[in-house]
Amino acid sequence: MRASRIIAAAAIVWAAVVFFAVETPSAQQGAAAAPAAEYKPPPPPEQPIPYSHKVHLAQGLQCVMCHETVETDDHATLPPTATCMGCHTNVKTDSPHIQKLKEWDDKNEAVPWRRVYRLPTFVYFSHKQHVTDAKVTCDVCHGNVAQMDVMQKVKDISMAACIECHKAHSAHVNCDTCHEVQ
Repeated sequence: MRASRIIAAAAIVWAAVVFFAVETPSAQQGAAAAPAAEYKPPPPPEQPIPYSHKVHLAQGLQCVMCHETVETDDHATLPPTATCMGCHTNVKTDSPHIQKLKEWDDKNEAVPWRRVYRLPTFVYFSHKQHVTDAKVTCDVCHGNVAQMDVMQKVKDISMAACIECHKAHSAHVNCDTCHEVQ
């Protein structure tokens, strides 16, 4: 009895998604549907040490120099402390924050960064596919990181926002594009 209710509820949700994705006037005209509400970014999480993308990117670093797997794997990773210490062995060594970074590096521990962007576990997202195959630049999902002193979630990564982006770029919007369908 419970399983049939779950299946019925899933069917209703699926029908609503299909209806609004296909049958609404904006979808029929190819226009993006208006967002239900204006996106309001949450405050940035407090991090264990400050890190300015603005300062580092102004020095000529590229995203892939720290987030090495963004073009080769589904998940973008954060750099190991050794990557940071490649420069900070000689740069700003008197900074208490760099000294803290060095302590983590000496112990071979990762910086305990707090996640800024997180998708639900039932959503499949491949950085490699978006960055390499679809040629989506980092700022499309993460905002103008090159101008951020503090990393903050500034872009909506809800299902509605992703579908809107997929439609705008003529990408697939089938459920199994991002969700495992059983």
